[in-house]
Amino acid sequence: MPPNLPITVDYGTTGTQIYAYTVLNWRDPIVLDTSPVNGATDVPVDASIVVTWSQAMAAGVCPDVWVEPNPTDLIPVTCTFDPLTNEMTITPTDSLPSSATIGVGLTGLSDAGGDAQQVSYPLTFTTEFVDPLPIKSYLPVIFR
Repeated sequence: MPPNLPITVDYGTTGTQIYAYTVLNWRDPIVLDTSPVNGATDVPVDASIVVTWSQAMAAGVCPDVWVEPNPTDLIPVTCTFDPLTNEMTITPTDSLPSSATIGVGLTGLSDAGGDAQQVSYPLTFTTEFVDPLPIKSYLPVIFR
């Protein structure tokens, strides 16, 4: 029996076994929801990524964020965690690249109790196209 699952056995008055246990830390953290969702398209380049966890995460935990297909092409981010909602907000320090597939490493992260995430959560999404030459920049040149 795991050390975090105390159990008490009582036979009651009829001889029927009754088990009472207290779960102090049932399991590893699980991703419950994300925004944007896995496979989303046209995500704004200035969007933050929000991950809702099943439990509180360790202070300082922040997943890697990268441009696919290269997980070493990291995007600098900062993370905050709200213990009331178990939401982690991942904010890129600069805008995400235009029309890029972005990967988020939701695997092996630790909760506040030190338990490592066992079930990976795939999260990739594609950002919107942002025209590098907005129409107002080149219209005057056309009409000269």
